[in-house]
Amino acid sequence: MATPRGRQAARKPKKRAPRKTARKARATARKRTALDLRIEGKTFEVIAKTLGISRQGAWDLVDRELKRLAEDTKDQAEELRALDLERVDFALRGLVGKVRRGVPPAAQAYLKALERRAHLLGLDAPSRHEHSGPDGAPIPLSDARTALAAALASAGADTAPEAAGDPTGKPP
Repeated sequence: MATPRGRQAARKPKKRAPRKTARKARATARKRTALDLRIEGKTFEVIAKTLGISRQGAWDLVDRELKRLAEDTKDQAEELRALDLERVDFALRGLVGKVRRGVPPAAQAYLKALERRAHLLGLDAPSRHEHSGPDGAPIPLSDARTALAAALASAGADTAPEAAGDPTGKPP
């Protein structure tokens, strides 16, 4: 005689309800249709009428589909970045021996690969440079004009911008 456990173990797992799958497919198709209509330039009112939903519902469908696409794109970009990093690392490993032997083209290629790797990893973020006066204060415009006039005079220019009467230095 079979034990209760034996009977439960003999049961087949339930299959996913076909209604849920069909509902999910319809929802996906509606989101795609809503986005396609929006890409065509249709208003949310037109999309709502076409799909038989409210204006807010049309906006929600488009919004969800755009978010899904953005997430897919982000995931694909991460995969591509990882693949590129593997390729760069492979190239670096292949160049190490030649760099150690002092082969100049290999050293140049190695440095280029290192630059690419740093770029992919975001290690070479741009740095911000701010030009300011003493103690971080703004540079007064009169000081800038004076400095420009002095630079022009030392370079041998005939007239400084102020001499012509126009602070931009444009001829009258």
